[in-house]
Amino acid sequence: MKKFTLLMLLMIVGMIPVYATHLMGGDITLQDLGNQEYQVNLVTYRDTIGIPMAATADIHFDGPNGASFTITVPYDSVISGNLLPMYPYGVEVYFFTDTVTLAGNGQWDVYWDNCCRNAAILNLNAPLTESMTLFTSIVTDSATANSTPFFLVPAAIFLPVNTSWQYNPLPFDPDGDSLHWSIDQPLSAVGVPCVGYVTPSSDTNNIFSIDSITGTISWTADLVGHFVASILVDQYRNGVWVGEIRRDMQFIVVPSGQGTPLWTNLSILPTDPNNHYAFDVMTGVPFKLEMVATHTNPNKQVFMEAYSEVFYLPQNDAAFTKTTTGNTLVGEFTWQPEYADLRDRAYQVVFRVSDGLFTDDKTVLLNVNSAVSVEESVTSIGIKAFPNPATEFVYLEINQPEQQSAVLDVFTLSGKNIITQRPLNINAGNNLFVIETDSWNPGTYIIRVQGSNDVSLNQMLIVK
Repeated sequence: MKKFTLLMLLMIVGMIPVYATHLMGGDITLQDLGNQEYQVNLVTYRDTIGIPMAATADIHFDGPNGASFTITVPYDSVISGNLLPMYPYGVEVYFFTDTVTLAGNGQWDVYWDNCCRNAAILNLNAPLTESMTLFTSIVTDSATANSTPFFLVPAAIFLPVNTSWQYNPLPFDPDGDSLHWSIDQPLSAVGVPCVGYVTPSSDTNNIFSIDSITGTISWTADLVGHFVASILVDQYRNGVWVGEIRRDMQFIVVPSGQGTPLWTNLSILPTDPNNHYAFDVMTGVPFKLEMVATHTNPNKQVFMEAYSEVFYLPQNDAAFTKTTTGNTLVGEFTWQPEYADLRDRAYQVVFRVSDGLFTDDKTVLLNVNSAVSVEESVTSIGIKAFPNPATEFVYLEINQPEQQSAVLDVFTLSGKNIITQRPLNINAGNNLFVIETDSWNPGTYIIRVQGSNDVSLNQMLIVK
């Protein structure tokens, strides 16, 4: 557990809830150090045009059997007060860290509050009269370790009006507990929501919402201004609730001005039945994924980062590198999962493109399978390729309930089309086609079959 302490702090440095009278959001996490000792981490954010940050924070603890105490913690002067990069005005981050003893088994509520929120917030009745309360809960058990989750992806604040936008905070639990995330009302006091909270103003075709599987927030804001919300993450162990954390944050919607970052190869990535970008990856087999982005303004530069728990697995060799040509950027994610990485739920990788003001996140699911099945990789929509990996050729088996015409395309992960509109005649039942791959460069490809019934079948293929 201790190995995550530095990681938690480093990831928190990038979190960016924004804009208030001076308070701009934050969160509280707890890390189990053993022997009923916990490290408490309070992170807050300050707008530099507001009043100075208080030198100390009073963090309150309410526990089982009426236990209650408060600690006063100074902020860490070495790492606090630094400006967050890549934003158009000053945003400072402050860290308040201490170690406490949480004696006795049961639920502990930990909270901090201060005044006041930003008067410009549009989705509260009277925001300037509302305090900001950061709150977390944890169920302690002296016989079993339990730390709260924490967020792997930095917060995103600025977004362009009338533009589809996504953000994934990517909660991660070091104990492997199951997490459920939702959008909740920001708090003015413990258990007291801010008055008059409403969902941030949205285009009706893409309302402010969160994906229950990936945790991705999607939104097309239809109004310029400031909005606030909380991301609530509930923690479950064997189906039993064992804690929660929340991230309080504000979003600033502004005109697009000089344009926005733009993903350019999403259309060729395979999707699962829930329309999530998803890949089946095999233990012991190298996997590579390229994400390509540019900018609607040819004079603007874009930046890209990748976030995932796979970067911190002890047996992991995941890496992310970037190459820029003009204002087009290619990010290459590579990973060779090991047998120890097998599990039922998918790993998530969040890719973020930004231009120094706006960001946009895309989440990719990686389903790790045993290499025993590497010769026959099957999707749930009637297509499989084998052998996979391939060398000189690959068999493509398509199973369809009805006869139809179709076309086949093959793409590299950077979006290059190496086979274009090859016609296929698909009969009802199983169909087998042969594709020669001996002239292809080693790498990962997407095979797409588009039928006359408008069903698109996608299959990832590795060529050695």
